[in-house]
Amino acid sequence: MPLIKHGPEKGRYIIRSEDANQLNGLINRIKQDPGVELLDVIGPAGQPHTIVAAMPHEKARFLEQDLILSKPAMTIELDRPLSLFDDEKGD
Repeated sequence: MPLIKHGPEKGRYIIRSEDANQLNGLINRIKQDPGVELLDVIGPAGQPHTIVAAMPHEKARFLEQDLILSKPAMTIELDRPLSLFDDEKGD
């Protein structure tokens, strides 16, 4: 499954960084963008390591290009539901 989907539909994305200041900067950018909804900030107060945001898939693709170029690089991936047995089917 690709990390970023195609199309205008919205998805939930997880964005990570080892640099809390860098991620705080992205959080401020997201708060200014009406096309992106900040859903959760994970980590100690003022020192986040992960955020969850809802945005159109195409916007996530553009954001991915920006994040790859950042130093240190941030990662973005589609937030998928967890399941105990992934693709296995019960008998």
